[in-house]
Parts: sequence; C-alpha cells; structure tokens
Amino acid sequence: MYKDELNKKNSTYFLSPDVHIFDRAVRKDDVVNIHFFGTIDGAPFPNGDSNENFTNGFNAIAGSNMLVDNLLDKVIGIMPGKDVTASATFPANYEDEFLAGKKAVFVLTVNHIIDIDAVKAAIRKDFGGVIVGDYLKEFIEAYTAVEIPERYMELLKTIALKKYAEKANNEGLSLQAYLALLGASSNEELLEIERSEMERYARSQLIMQAIAEDLGLIVTKDDVVELFDLLGYGEEEIEGFIASQGLPALKQELMHRKIRDLIVENAVFA
Repeated sequence: MYKDELNKKNSTYFLSPDVHIFDRAVRKDDVVNIHFFGTIDGAPFPNGDSNENFTNGFNAIAGSNMLVDNLLDKVIGIMPGKDVTASATFPANYEDEFLAGKKAVFVLTVNHIIDIDAVKAAIRKDFGGVIVGDYLKEFIEAYTAVEIPERYMELLKTIALKKYAEKANNEGLSLQAYLALLGASSNEELLEIERSEMERYARSQLIMQAIAEDLGLIVTKDDVVELFDLLGYGEEEIEGFIASQGLPALKQELMHRKIRDLIVENAVFA
C-alpha cells in the first residue's frame, strides 16, 4: 500500500489530542487517522494490518488514492470511533506479487479527524521562536552522511539521461554525439561526471522531505490546482501542466515553497 509523507514520520503535531476531532463525520479531503485490517479469503496477509507499520494509526486523506482501489472513499461520512467494511482489488501490476490482482476485504476504523488548521496554528506558534540556522542545521547534519537509497539514485540517473537526450534532440544530434561534446564517451561516464551533483540534489530533497514531515505539512492536488488558478491559468492549462510535469513533481515544488514561506514568515534569525 502506498505510504504517503503523512506517515513516514508521525509528527508530534498530529499526535496532539488538541488537534483531534471526534464530533462530526469525515468529509472529503479531511486528514483522518484510521486503522485498517484486510483479509483475503478470510485470512490476514502481510502488511494488511496498519498496526504492523503505524503504531499511532495511519494518517490519510479521505477520498485520496493513498490506499488501493479508492478505499479511502469509504471513510467519507463515517463518524470517528465507527468502522466500515469494503472490498478492494489490488492492481494486476501491484508491487507485491502475492497481492497482485487479488480481491481483499478491509475493515476501516476512523480513529479521529485531524484539524489541519489547528496543526498549522501550533506549528506557527512553536516555529515562530526557532532560530532558523539551528533548526535547519539539525536536518543538514542528519542527512549529510546518510546513505542515499539506490532506487532513488537509479531514478535520478534515468532522469539525467532523459534530460540529455532531449537536449541532444533539440540540437539535432544523437545522444552519443552530444555526450562527446561534454567530454563523455558513454552513458556510464556521463553519469559518473554527474554523480556528485545527483547526490547533492538527492540529499537536498531528503532534507526538504524531512522538514515537511517534521512540520506536518501536506500538499494535495487541490493545492496545486488552486495555485495555478491564482496565477490565472484555466482548467485545461492546469491539467496540461499536471500531465506534462507530473503531479508528484508539482506537489514537491509546492511543498518546498510552503517550507520556504513558513521559514521566512515565522522564524527568528540569530
């Protein structure tokens, strides 16, 4: 199951009882804390119980695709403390081959709704007294020596080669001819030249993601659409941007903007 940034680290802000709502039903786009338990043919399966990986509950956005087969549509209208049973079919190309294409039954229990406005207020209150250098230094030091996941590096290599292929095409050259102009005789040699830059980029992304998790910041597709709307783009243009750039990349860029804005607006400088 897809694990969103909401759950890579349970922010202390999300855990505070002061931001938990119990007196109304879940609405679309609410951030909810849930427990899910799935079975296939009546038997539990690995990672089918959210308690296996999320001891404080699984944070999710109601109506989003964070769980398979639109399961999170089912919690809309449910009161905290209540549960709902729903069926879901894993995609045929699901990453876990055992689950791929299989139908499961899930019991989804809504523990509470998270008041995002209250979370943001708490962040502003606490973050307003933080010295920027000290706060950022913690993350920079933590991720300077961390091992970058090989899967992420492979993704950056693919992106780099695609970028240079597009540049070569724009110049009317083959990729190998373009690489020769850069002093590289092969893809592997180019990637070795680019390695330090890719590692720097990867660490910067890890730092920004860690800060976002620490502050409990969330970006949804609606946030992306709202930003483009404010910039004066029409609906078709916005969908065009999403199709060409990719929603994850746009969400990431907006997340970085939120972090920068929060630091500039609320932080104390030494």
